[in-house]
Amino acid sequence: MISLFRRIHLPFGVLLLVASVLATNAAAEPAISSTSNGISGIEIANSGRIPEGIVAELKSNSADGLLPYAIVVRNTGSLSVTGLAIRYGISVNGNMTWRNFLYLSHSDVANADSIPVIVPGGSTVLTPYHTLNEQLMGTGYVSLNGNDIDNIERLTGFLNSANQVTISIDSVIRSDGTIVGPDRSLTFQGFQRQISAYTKFRNELLRRFAEDATDADTIAWLQQVQSQRIVHPVNEPPDPGTMRVKLMAQEYLGFIKNQGHQYAWDTLKGATPEKALGQFFKVHQGGAQ
Repeated sequence: MISLFRRIHLPFGVLLLVASVLATNAAAEPAISSTSNGISGIEIANSGRIPEGIVAELKSNSADGLLPYAIVVRNTGSLSVTGLAIRYGISVNGNMTWRNFLYLSHSDVANADSIPVIVPGGSTVLTPYHTLNEQLMGTGYVSLNGNDIDNIERLTGFLNSANQVTISIDSVIRSDGTIVGPDRSLTFQGFQRQISAYTKFRNELLRRFAEDATDADTIAWLQQVQSQRIVHPVNEPPDPGTMRVKLMAQEYLGFIKNQGHQYAWDTLKGATPEKALGQFFKVHQGGAQ
């Protein structure tokens, strides 16, 4: 009988080198931890609790490399979750990078009739890739294009190179408008910035209309507002106030050019901050729990 295996004798130094490489590779796997930050009515579970159907969806779309970094979030409270912010802290050789994700009910986060992010008793799967999360929370099915797959491959490589990955539920908004959690990603502050920026923009545009500024002057000002740079601090989301007024400037440029000066003015008169951003006015902080 011919043996297919041969005993190979390696020098002791080589054995030590192999053992060192194996130990290094084992140590290179990131330590993954997750926390709900003690938010009442929210439970989380690691990737081992992800439903088989979703696991199959990720595998069939070449996104299963993100599975170790996915969590299941369950709403055990009596109210719908209409807003959910999650943070990924990724530490590579002592350098920490934060990735923030925010998901809101599209209609009104402070309304029990809004389509929720998570119904009472329900759960959702969250990963460190935004498009994937939107699809899983939407239809439950995954359909990624080539760019998504390339991005996920790079993201997976980055995560795998980390020493530690921390996943945390940063804030939760309930359908009664209460926001709870540490909110290090500044969700509530972002709502306040949008209200402030919108109010300032509206007052200035109303002043220009009331003082009979020429359409050319008003259009020039709106174009200036639209072209301003969005401030994006390190490890923080881009400034939502600037994003809001850039969109408003684009909208009112269209009104003036297509429907005329009077239509734009009448529309702006009715678009009070309370009407335009009513849901943000209704959101109130409820503490850490």
